[in-house]
Amino acid sequence: MKLARKRDFNKYQEGDSDIETVEDTEYPFVYVIIDFKKQIILIQKKAAVFQNISTAQNILQALINECVDFGQYIFTIDEISHREMFWQLVAQSSKIYSMQLNLRAPNLFGNRYEANELLKEEQEISNAAEVNIELKNEQGNLLVKEERVGTYIDYIAAGGGSYRLKFMEEGEVKTKSSKDNIKSAYLAENINQLNIAKIKAELEKIDDMSGHNEE
Repeated sequence: MKLARKRDFNKYQEGDSDIETVEDTEYPFVYVIIDFKKQIILIQKKAAVFQNISTAQNILQALINECVDFGQYIFTIDEISHREMFWQLVAQSSKIYSMQLNLRAPNLFGNRYEANELLKEEQEISNAAEVNIELKNEQGNLLVKEERVGTYIDYIAAGGGSYRLKFMEEGEVKTKSSKDNIKSAYLAENINQLNIAKIKAELEKIDDMSGHNEE
């Protein structure tokens, strides 16, 4: 499918005695590929249409929610990221000041992640659509242990939410989020040359649900 943006512009053409300015409209677009089975959406990156992927992502999310009735739920799009990058940040940090986790609930990952079961339980009790977890230590002595939050990071990396980490590295305080290491599919420059086999192969590379493959 195509996601377009209306753009009004002026063009110049020859007039009777001078160059005339004429108003015109165009609809530049990006391609969107949706795999319903894997719950993966690929959005073409084209800065000339949408300055960043987040803009296209938010527009697509709003359009789908407007056109489809999901009952008590809403449709959300979150990035699939590299889980190992989070743990690299933790390992390289000399200090950690805060960790924020945003978890979408419920999701359709089945029992693949322990976090999904915990979020389902919370949703049934409180009807929560999101669960936020924030840990802070102003002195930078926050301990982030994989055995404690690993299942949440896996869930987020698979597209079930987002994280934000504030830390110190080489004497500099930094903040990184899951949006900083989004997985990408590298397809043909001319998308009309794509075939189903190529698309499926790229989807497998970024699919956190098929054996937790890492790209």
